[in-house]
Amino acid sequence: MTESTNFDPNAVEVLQGNHRILLASWRFPRDGNFAPLWNAANSSRGTLSLLLKKLDAIKADARLSEVAQKEDSKAAAVAALEDLGQSQRALLSAVNRFNAEFMKLAAVTPYGGATAAADAVIDCEIARYFRTLTGDDRGKFISRMISGEYEREIDAALRLPASLFGLNEETRIAVGNSALQRKNPGAVDEFRELSEGANLAQFIMRRVYDRIVGASALSMQERMQALGKDAWQPYVKEASDKVMNAMAERYGVA
Repeated sequence: MTESTNFDPNAVEVLQGNHRILLASWRFPRDGNFAPLWNAANSSRGTLSLLLKKLDAIKADARLSEVAQKEDSKAAAVAALEDLGQSQRALLSAVNRFNAEFMKLAAVTPYGGATAAADAVIDCEIARYFRTLTGDDRGKFISRMISGEYEREIDAALRLPASLFGLNEETRIAVGNSALQRKNPGAVDEFRELSEGANLAQFIMRRVYDRIVGASALSMQERMQALGKDAWQPYVKEASDKVMNAMAERYGVA
């Protein structure tokens, strides 16, 4: 168990008995554009805090049989994941708004209008080609996107999810920041901080998820269904994307 020993005014932590469980240190503002990021992270902290209190109360209730304690603990964990799913969808909504504004400032045209379908097909073909590259060829392709030489490829890289295009999130951010630097240099620092804030919020929420799962015996199906649509993806990764998406279809959370 991770315990905080020094006072940190930015600590995001929960109490479990006499122990303080440190989730992270929030080093960003808590208002303005950062408010939805902080709210999602702090809400998940509250979810974990409430769950730990419920589990302690269940364990201390001598009237409950061992079977009843397990059932009540499982129900509490499911409810906690449902709450975490709500926080995850709120975070995703905020990130989507930031990304839309980011693409606008970086002069990346979002999908829409008569060319939307054709643009999506071309983007996927660019992504397919990029995923075939290895070594120096892949490095050169990325360098040309960052330099601005590959303008059409930049659009595809920023419109498609990083995993679908074949980029890790760090490289995608570098491509986006370079595009924004060329078009709106004054906005780069703010969006970089917002991106880092979103990543920290997600990190906190992942730690909350790990503790919820560690305190329960929920199956993959139960976890996916409790988190719900558009919320299970950052947490439940027990097979390839293709298999997980098929599972999501089966469980009604696609």
